[in-house]
Amino acid sequence: MPKISVCLAIYKTKAEYLKECLDSILAQTFSDFEFLIVDDCPEDKECEKIIKFYTDKRIKYYRNEKNLGISGTRNRLLDLAQGEYIAVMDHDDVSLPTRFEKQVAYLDAHPECGVVGSWYKKIPDGKIKKKKEHNGQIIAALKNSCPILHPSSMIRKQVLDDNEIHYKAEYTPTEDYALWFDLVGKTKFHNIPEVLFEYRDHSHNASKEHAQEMINLRQKILKENKLLHPELFGIKSWLKNLFNYQERRKEHKAAKMYKKYANKQFSILQKSEPIIKVYNTEPNFEHQRGIIFASYNANNQITEEVLFYLKNLKEYSDFIIFVADNAFDEAEAKKLQGLADIAYFQRHGQYDFGSYKIGYNMAEQQGWLDKIEHLVFTNDSIIGPFGNLEKFFTKSNQADFYGLTGNIRGNLITQDKIYEIGCHHIQSYLFVLSRKFFLHREFVSFINGVTHLSNKVEVIVKYEQGLSRLARKIGFDLQTFLPFQKDITVQNWKEFLQKGLFVKKRLLKKFTNKDFIWILDFAKKYGIPMKIKQGVK
Repeated sequence: MPKISVCLAIYKTKAEYLKECLDSILAQTFSDFEFLIVDDCPEDKECEKIIKFYTDKRIKYYRNEKNLGISGTRNRLLDLAQGEYIAVMDHDDVSLPTRFEKQVAYLDAHPECGVVGSWYKKIPDGKIKKKKEHNGQIIAALKNSCPILHPSSMIRKQVLDDNEIHYKAEYTPTEDYALWFDLVGKTKFHNIPEVLFEYRDHSHNASKEHAQEMINLRQKILKENKLLHPELFGIKSWLKNLFNYQERRKEHKAAKMYKKYANKQFSILQKSEPIIKVYNTEPNFEHQRGIIFASYNANNQITEEVLFYLKNLKEYSDFIIFVADNAFDEAEAKKLQGLADIAYFQRHGQYDFGSYKIGYNMAEQQGWLDKIEHLVFTNDSIIGPFGNLEKFFTKSNQADFYGLTGNIRGNLITQDKIYEIGCHHIQSYLFVLSRKFFLHREFVSFINGVTHLSNKVEVIVKYEQGLSRLARKIGFDLQTFLPFQKDITVQNWKEFLQKGLFVKKRLLKKFTNKDFIWILDFAKKYGIPMKIKQGVK
């Protein structure tokens, strides 16, 4: 894959401007890029003639069958892009030779940053425009102007993909201004304090009607974002942004989080020998659904809560492969009789995704994957269900990648910091893949590439978030039973329990007696065997 996807939308461009634009891209000192050009003027062949004069193999030229407008064309370019970074370009501007080299170097060195622009020189008057440099200053300036010149920008594609962000046609021709607001809180911004771009300014040619339209659209964007980002519009918050107080707090939090998890590395345990128990080799395949169940218990036990969950799962599945990241115990294994079809016991130390890998390959070896339409991955980190799972599984049949919940926040690991970032991903304690997904060669490669990692955050970033990134890369939508929000399993656990049918085990030790009594009453209603745990307040 190329490092950069240069994205250029063209529409009835003057020949001399277009040629100057193309030449400036092909003359970049950083050469690892694909040059995507989409022509949004199907009836005009002049631009096509100019582009086809060039023989550079990095150029990939497309024509829209019908006029999509600038936002629609930019979105098509994003869909076509294969690069790690998106270099935005307009058809009548000029990128100076070291633009890509310096922007790539900055993004590579600052993984917490998702958008980098630069200072620029205006054409034709030669005036230099110096934009605010730092993230806090840029965010503070958003409510008054567009603080990053869009065609001078380079954007981390993963940030757009993880947050499902695209250009919005309703804001054209101020779609770039709306884009920056959509990225607030999801990544950081930066302007390189150096002229790397030449911008052809047409504002003096704009009609009064066009100028008023721009003003109206910007006011609309501001009005909507006062509700979405109220922290940007108070004097106190503005000053905090301006002087980077918030940035310093985020840096401190990121370093503190890294220290916390770096000191909580998984211990490298001596692996036990694998033991396989086969209870049933001939499933009926009436549901067209199989389940891989990952389990771990510090006391090498299969608890009553786990057995209750397995009993419920069995009603909706043709087979259950139970993989325990524990040493074998004959007495515990007997508990699975009539619930699991195959059980695998081994202390492998690869966390739940390691168990998912083992279960997946066992299903493949049995030939069962060829006989089902959906494969479920779940684990024993939850207690439930507090109700039945029929509606969840019925809805999952209509999707290629379906989870009970999705988180809008994720993590990004750097050398000495862990940042919280915007990152739409399906949570991995219960999710379903269609046959199209679980047999896809890229998923097979992904699941077989699971290895031991040093701590829990690395597992979440590489495997939980990574699976959602892979789904988007292949072209599958992320769909969930409950709407995406910031970890509902912890932040809004009562809503999760009532609507999502489960409670996270790790929360039990943090609950007050009042909360725990409430859950016990709820559990009694559904016949869930729960006992009060030590450590509950």
